[in-house]
Amino acid sequence: MAATLKFKGLSVMSRVFSFLLLCLVAPWANAGILGYVDSVTPSGTGFEVKGWACSTGVSQSIAIHFYVGGSAGTGTGVGSGTANLTSEAGISSACQTSGIPHRFSITLPASVRAQYANQAIYVHGISPNGGTNDLLGKSGVFTVPAPVSGIVGVVESAPVSGSGFQVTGWACSGGVSQSVSVHVYVGGPSGVGTGVGNGVANLTVDPAISTACQTSGIPHRFAITLPASVRHAHAGKPIYVHGISPNGGSNLLLTDSGALSVPGPLYVARKYTYNSNNELCKVVEPETGATLLGYDGAGNVAWSASGLPESTACGSTAANARKATRTYDARSRLVSLAFPDGRGNVSHTYVATGLPKSLVAHNDGVNSNVVTTEYIHNRRGLLELETLKFGANASIVNWPIDYGYNALGHLQAQRYNNGQLVDFAPNALGQATQVGAYATGASYYPNGALKQFTYGNGIVHTLTQNVRGLPARSFDAYGTTEILDDRYDFDGNGNVAAITDGLTGSNQRGNRTMTYDRLDRLVRTESLMFGTAMNSAATFTYDALDNLTRVFRNSRSDQAGRDWNYFYDGTNRLTSIEQYSTGATVTGLDYDEQGNLEQKSVSESNNLLFDFDYGNRLRKVSRATATTPEAISAYLYDGLGRRIWDNNSAATGKAGSKYSLYSKDGQLLIASDLRAGKAFEYMYLAGSLVAIREAVGSGGTYVYETKYQHTDALGSPVAVTKADRALDEQRTEYEPYGKVLQPLPVEDGPGYTGHVLDAATGMNYMQQRYYDPAIGLFLSVDPVTAYGGDVRHFNRYAYAYNNPYRFTDPDGRAGMTWEQGGKLLGRRLGTAGLLSAGDGPLPVGEVLGACLLIYTAGEIGYKIYQSSEEASNDGAGQPTPGEVTTGAIAGLREGKTPVPGTPGERGELQGNEQDADGDFENLANTPGATRKDDNNIRMPDGSNVNRHKSTRPYLDGPPQGTVTIKHYQLGSRIPSTTVRYPPK
Repeated sequence: MAATLKFKGLSVMSRVFSFLLLCLVAPWANAGILGYVDSVTPSGTGFEVKGWACSTGVSQSIAIHFYVGGSAGTGTGVGSGTANLTSEAGISSACQTSGIPHRFSITLPASVRAQYANQAIYVHGISPNGGTNDLLGKSGVFTVPAPVSGIVGVVESAPVSGSGFQVTGWACSGGVSQSVSVHVYVGGPSGVGTGVGNGVANLTVDPAISTACQTSGIPHRFAITLPASVRHAHAGKPIYVHGISPNGGSNLLLTDSGALSVPGPLYVARKYTYNSNNELCKVVEPETGATLLGYDGAGNVAWSASGLPESTACGSTAANARKATRTYDARSRLVSLAFPDGRGNVSHTYVATGLPKSLVAHNDGVNSNVVTTEYIHNRRGLLELETLKFGANASIVNWPIDYGYNALGHLQAQRYNNGQLVDFAPNALGQATQVGAYATGASYYPNGALKQFTYGNGIVHTLTQNVRGLPARSFDAYGTTEILDDRYDFDGNGNVAAITDGLTGSNQRGNRTMTYDRLDRLVRTESLMFGTAMNSAATFTYDALDNLTRVFRNSRSDQAGRDWNYFYDGTNRLTSIEQYSTGATVTGLDYDEQGNLEQKSVSESNNLLFDFDYGNRLRKVSRATATTPEAISAYLYDGLGRRIWDNNSAATGKAGSKYSLYSKDGQLLIASDLRAGKAFEYMYLAGSLVAIREAVGSGGTYVYETKYQHTDALGSPVAVTKADRALDEQRTEYEPYGKVLQPLPVEDGPGYTGHVLDAATGMNYMQQRYYDPAIGLFLSVDPVTAYGGDVRHFNRYAYAYNNPYRFTDPDGRAGMTWEQGGKLLGRRLGTAGLLSAGDGPLPVGEVLGACLLIYTAGEIGYKIYQSSEEASNDGAGQPTPGEVTTGAIAGLREGKTPVPGTPGERGELQGNEQDADGDFENLANTPGATRKDDNNIRMPDGSNVNRHKSTRPYLDGPPQGTVTIKHYQLGSRIPSTTVRYPPK
């Protein structure tokens, strides 16, 4: 276009400026396209090109085209746009337009940046009227910025693969059309964690991933297999994956690095070391670390220390701080057991025959919270009296339990601490045919299983067996009124295959169908109890070490279901439970050096802390807070490690203490629950709980109510009836591993398999260990190990060999089929002998709570009553020892009134409280009598008088003292005369 120069009317300076401007514009005006490339800068993973462009004199925005490596015809086109952003007045003047936008700011993608890094950029303006598409000024001056790494990707899973495992996911460098390498670390990212493997993300093309990576047709998935050695050495550690930049950028972590953990190993090594005397001096187990043992000159375990590093050598002084020391008498009987902090120290005394006389447990250091258990045996070495004492001078608890036997040595009667006498009326085989009035008419099958009995409220329990001697039907009914009707089917291995609920009106809600794997582990149970349909299920998977790895249950109408993955660390301890679908953590768990649960984190507001002593006894539970932990519950134990006291703080909503007495056989007999305002006595028939006698009241005046317990085959109460046979509460439903489904909230008392449920913590107290039914595992390691030969104990935390419908755990040490458990406890109650094969000596050095359980046959015995004729007269004209004794006892009885409600033939009388000490002294002064100690007198005829100061169950205020004087005929432990002096 020609330019016409006009200077007329302009000053000289104006003419010069106008001339220069026109000279500047004139060349571009001839070309038609005018503009400049102002800058090229990175923008995210791409880059931005800015400038302006126009077609001179054309009042419209024009298109622009981008090339790299040369202009059009030489370079490569990489993008286009329009110069349509607001522009300055100077640009409008240069473009000879008014109000038309001419600026541009175009972002080109990461793919261009990655592929053409450092190549020159050329920009053409596109003529709107067919003219030349000229280059803008400064084309070729700027270059494409080098890309940042742009690593993106996700770690998706870490499944088990053979004996090792895989790490799967995807990774790429954004916009780069090639597969990238990935490096795997455990325990932390690069620089912190340990590198364990690498690979290339070159598997399969996924359209969604291609979009995220800004590529097409390039594979970006990876699946890296890592060996068993990595799995074993780093089990439970978090997994981190770095994508490796292909162009020198940052090797960024993939998303969800650290969210998954290395699966637990498929093998666990347990190692044993012996000293020069071939004595076991070191045991290494992943769960508990190294345990060292030392011996005295007689070969007894003198000390043991657990929770030590594996490298600790036998005899090392490094064990001193964790030593549990033992002393023995000249007959190698355990005399004392002492722990480093004094919690759980126990001293033993014995009678001359070697039977235990007393156990004294120091719960919180020497002479602090002392619990004493005393035993009296007859001359045949059979237990006839056990007494639990707690508090200064037994001021809090002083509870005796008396046992009476017939001439065959069968348990005839049992007297509770408040004087209640329960008669068992044993048959010729020693099997109880009644439990006082609480259960009567008991009969048995030839294999010892209970066949039938009648509850005290008239409900009849009937068990029908199949041809294999296994239960076929358990039926409780009063006439046509049904309380319980369960029918059982078994597979060829003796596993419970199905339970059919035949109860009228139940709509078969209790139906359950079970499936097992080839190791007889429960893998599926279908039941309406677990959801809203008959095929609702609870399912379980396990690894080769019998660890639960996944737990699923359908949702119920009243509560959500769950689908959880379980993760274990290299010590084979459960450390994390996560949601299967999202990977979100449900529960985190930590342990102390000896393998006891130390922390259970469900949420920030529900972070429980567990304090176990050196003897593996749980001492207290608290909740972590920002400052001082908030107390939840605390516990005390007797010398056999059985809990006698548990105290709940105000944080539980039910503050206060509960005192409990377990018999030497392990049965819970008495509980005084101050927080509930009740006392309880528990009645058993053939090992099953049949009734609980509740006392409510104060000041020595109590109202008693009996609640009859209807249990399933496992011993779990599922229904409770009152004296009028009405149901006392909603029927109880359990998950396969014991979590209560209804009623909720749970309450303290006998629960799953008959063990006490602690509402404050949700745990089942199983005597030697605590069990978490929500998880299906114990809180601490099994005190019985595979070292004894039963490889099922190789897993230290598993419950009931992962077969919870077939096995129970009577005392937290060993699984037992429930029919075996019933027969065993029946034998315990009826005859003399050891508790069970499982009660024999533990592997050397195994500390079971507060005492080393090493007993010999005879140390655990049962009294057998013998009848004995009174001594005959051996002279005339002079009172015989028998006559002297008879006269003295007649004097004791004189002026006493019968105790209401007691059998008159037992001679139970009531005296004035102020006469108690005087009456006892009168007997002690009888000619020919010998005072054996402060509370026992041998009468002239050889019979015995005993004075006992006890406490009745109390619910409020201080305990109430009661004095009882009993006279026993020679050779008998059934008192011929009993005088009770009222509470003071």
